[in-house]
Amino acid sequence: MPFPANVIRILIASPSDVAIERTIASRVIQNWNVTNSRGRGVVLLPVMWETHFFPTYGQRPQQSLNEQFVDDCDLALGIFWSRLGSSTGDHESGTVEEIERLASLGKPVMLYFSSVPIEPEKIETEQLNRLRAFRDRISGTALLSTYSEHAEFAETLARQLDLQITTVLSAIQNRNHDDQQTPGVDIQVQLIGPSSQQIGTEINVTRYIITVTKPDELPDFNLDDDAIATLPAHNHSVPVSGLAASFINKNYYREMVDHVARDLSTFPLWLWLKNKGTIGARDLHIDLVLSCATGFLVTDSAQLQSPSTTTVGLGGLGFWPPGPAYIPQRQRTREPIRSDFDLRALQPQREIMQPTALRIGVSERASVEIKARIYADTLPHPTEQKLLIRFDIEQLTWSAEEFVDLVDRTYRRAPSLGLQAGKPEPK
Repeated sequence: MPFPANVIRILIASPSDVAIERTIASRVIQNWNVTNSRGRGVVLLPVMWETHFFPTYGQRPQQSLNEQFVDDCDLALGIFWSRLGSSTGDHESGTVEEIERLASLGKPVMLYFSSVPIEPEKIETEQLNRLRAFRDRISGTALLSTYSEHAEFAETLARQLDLQITTVLSAIQNRNHDDQQTPGVDIQVQLIGPSSQQIGTEINVTRYIITVTKPDELPDFNLDDDAIATLPAHNHSVPVSGLAASFINKNYYREMVDHVARDLSTFPLWLWLKNKGTIGARDLHIDLVLSCATGFLVTDSAQLQSPSTTTVGLGGLGFWPPGPAYIPQRQRTREPIRSDFDLRALQPQREIMQPTALRIGVSERASVEIKARIYADTLPHPTEQKLLIRFDIEQLTWSAEEFVDLVDRTYRRAPSLGLQAGKPEPK
């Protein structure tokens, strides 16, 4: 399937004695494309005189090559072994002219020098001396890479090319920003409301403070024989007769008061993210800072574990089923709350729904401001966006009988009502 992509042209510049390395460089570039192009919205194009020149007449040959393809390249790979190449009249060799021409345009240049053994009869002393002089000349202004085997060259180039491409993409992002063009990476963050159709930088949420009148009238929880028979095998691995009580959590309704209170007073924080740019981003890190100007900010674990209706045991000595412990993690504070999460990648034009580790609420009607700070490998600096949740608070009062009805009809089917719209009400 076709996909939009930015094309980065990589000039492979070298004398004629490194034909193997030129083939390796081209293969490394193609392998990068296979792994990264679709996800990052970038295609690397190897540019070589063998594939990109056409005959001309009337001007210096190297000048023709410069105009045909060198000047349009975004990055240069310079590779040397035992030769420097033939003089162009303006520079020591065509390879040197190409490298220095792109460097003068502010484009990155990666230089590799081979120490692979060479047969003595193939050494051209004049070429080797000129190469050494060139290397000495640039040693104070260039960071060079060396290799002693072709396999080492392939491995080193693959690793360093990936790092360099990240730098190039960051430069494109900066250039587009300065020119007020569509950014290469443009990650937008929005909130997802109680209805998944409600998405925006500002949303309205209603949460509920519940009261159960006469909680001492809440009955013990029980199951009839038919319901017990449907329990998972590990919940009644011994005969049910005479031991059913050891499988039933009689305090279930009483424990559910706290669970329902926590569920209805807080809201699961889900975010919608979209990369509206033309370049993919990797290694995303999003920092969140939540603050509330009035009242208390209430946070809870996103994984709100519901009490179990059953226990597992023998002879009445029960214990909770395997899984996360039902341990309160609720916080109530006037101080800002911090959270964060990571994403491996976000491709161009892709959008995702991302849960966070938090449920949030307030102690009274108030607004919660969220500052989202976004880091990514192709962002030259982090970006920040502001989100707002306006909370309304309602009081709900239920009798013990109404609460039991609500739990039986809703929570025993879905452990949380946090993402559902509308007021929870018993019949």
